[in-house]
Amino acid sequence: LGKAMSIPCSPERSRALVEAELTKTADNGEIVCEMHTKMRQIGKNHKPDRIYFCARVPDGIRLDGKKLEGAIYIYKITEHSGGKK
Repeated sequence: LGKAMSIPCSPERSRALVEAELTKTADNGEIVCEMHTKMRQIGKNHKPDRIYFCARVPDGIRLDGKKLEGAIYIYKITEHSGGKK
């Protein structure tokens, strides 16, 4: 997927982390948001934030009653997941 986008992105390696922190419960299923890209680093002491997302919400998924199938779902923009609880 990263090669097809204008910005580099990759899936999260840790399956346990995907299950615990990067899966959004929807009305009738789950949205796995393991794909991520890094934002540009600002300053020397600040790690670049990451944007975690689902590149294509599965067919039939609704969130708060709204159809999301086929959409890009941005889950969170944060430090690397798994670092802090």
